[in-house]
Amino acid sequence: LDPNHRALVPRVCLVTVRHLAPVPASAPAYAPARTRTPARYRNSEYRRRRHPFGATQEVVMETSGAAEEKPAAGSPMAAAMELKARGQAEEVPGYVVYVAANCYGAPMPDPDGRTPTMSVMWVSADGKDLSLIQTVDLPEGTMMPLIQYLSKDKTRLFTIAGKNGIVMYEVDPTDRGKIVTSSEPVCSPVTAEQMPTPYGVWPIYFAFDPSETMLYTCNFISGSISALPIVTEGGSCTLGAPTETTPPFNGIPEKCMKVGRSAAAVALGWPEGAPEDQSHPHSCAVDPSNKWLIAVDMGANTLLVYSLPIGDNFANNTPDFVLPAHVAPDSNRHYGSGPKNVCFSNDGTNVFAVMEQVSLGEG
Repeated sequence: LDPNHRALVPRVCLVTVRHLAPVPASAPAYAPARTRTPARYRNSEYRRRRHPFGATQEVVMETSGAAEEKPAAGSPMAAAMELKARGQAEEVPGYVVYVAANCYGAPMPDPDGRTPTMSVMWVSADGKDLSLIQTVDLPEGTMMPLIQYLSKDKTRLFTIAGKNGIVMYEVDPTDRGKIVTSSEPVCSPVTAEQMPTPYGVWPIYFAFDPSETMLYTCNFISGSISALPIVTEGGSCTLGAPTETTPPFNGIPEKCMKVGRSAAAVALGWPEGAPEDQSHPHSCAVDPSNKWLIAVDMGANTLLVYSLPIGDNFANNTPDFVLPAHVAPDSNRHYGSGPKNVCFSNDGTNVFAVMEQVSLGEG
């Protein structure tokens, strides 16, 4: 994207790319131009942010709550769609991109009144064409969907929906990966009991096992990790009842109690010492052999390892291994280094973790 637009694209949490080749040639070409925006954006400065990169287009608001992109007459996209209507369209390789936006939301509700959205975009295989295909509203209360996951058969899109737990959309792989708006998204809770916060238990990250039969979530506010079976029956797909585990926590470090709350903790209404006030799992991953689940805990400053399939250790809140992360420098307001994200190498022989708080200096 044009670097000059960088400041005009706030609160985009994650872009997920999945190859859906071949993609119908109806996918439009990238052509910077002014766009027409949905009515809810026309009365604010955010209309410039809604489509800062869009091709010439007219946004048509459907009763389903989705925004469908209709090409301008004479545009390359219009010509391609006309060919498709005649049955003459060629199929070309490309990528579908799912973009979550307007989802930071702290405090909630968003004081600017913006609606969390999921946009479907198309990128040509050579990377030269970028087009917005569709935009749908995410469930109310969605906060920071840091991950989107497209099922292996490319028919279901999963993402995080704040107090709504995990939301699953049906998508059409034969129509550029568009979200099917004729069916309602399915929201599934990730804990047996909800918490009375604007964010619920705040599932902040999830991971599937390689066979897509289990889903694991890190619940940041409740300080727990959940395991949910994937239930498929009669062509439908739902998440089963969750099993939870609570990682061990050794108490708030004295250093954190002396410096007071950070600006982020104040905005989120968190107590003194946050995010080191309790266990706060932030990310998890399953190794390629499906033998191990690893999670990182920002609050406890640890990496947690559970054997799979889950058993007594998971149910009894006792990880198979607890690996301490390194301590932050004395100049840092935090005690721990803040392990935030984790992943396995493709062969499962290495684990990589990103530490957030150690990089914040005195802030």
